[in-house]
Amino acid sequence: MFQSLRTYGTGLLILGVLAACGQAPAETSGTTADPSQAPVTIGGETTSSGPTMGGPIVSHGGALTGHVGLVDNLRAKGLMVEPTSEVEQPFLGAKGTTLRISGGEINQPADIQSFEYPSADAAQADLSHIGADGNPTTSIVEWTGAPHFFHKEQLIVLYVGDDPAVVSLLNELLGPQVAGR
Repeated sequence: MFQSLRTYGTGLLILGVLAACGQAPAETSGTTADPSQAPVTIGGETTSSGPTMGGPIVSHGGALTGHVGLVDNLRAKGLMVEPTSEVEQPFLGAKGTTLRISGGEINQPADIQSFEYPSADAAQADLSHIGADGNPTTSIVEWTGAPHFFHKEQLIVLYVGDDPAVVSLLNELLGPQVAGR
């Protein structure tokens, strides 16, 4: 089969791969598309891809009210932002996304968890179950580092770690931490 594909040329192979992925082929004009400009979709929302290995920083700009705004604002500050996985915390009602951030004043890559709620009231209701020390009021969590909870509009961000640059950055973007150490 591979030998017969070779006889039809790479154009057919590329069309076949795109069709298998459920994507229409892009118009070609002799230039190569920049993969660092590809949009990223997380939780049904699409955001710009941001920098990849020296690529340009792309940001929607605008207000920081949810997950997409967080990603865009981090990238606008020149940081690398890589969504790594979906995450759930048993004491929070929303599913979230783990973001690996690096660059700027951050000494080594750090993971933050971003949880977007349908409303600011829903986010605030979940925060009411988090004690000032960052532990849920109904249980104790064995954190791997100091927990830091931030809240802005319909967004809760959790950073578990001890890098003051990450805490300072989140404080600047989201306001003072609302719970944690």
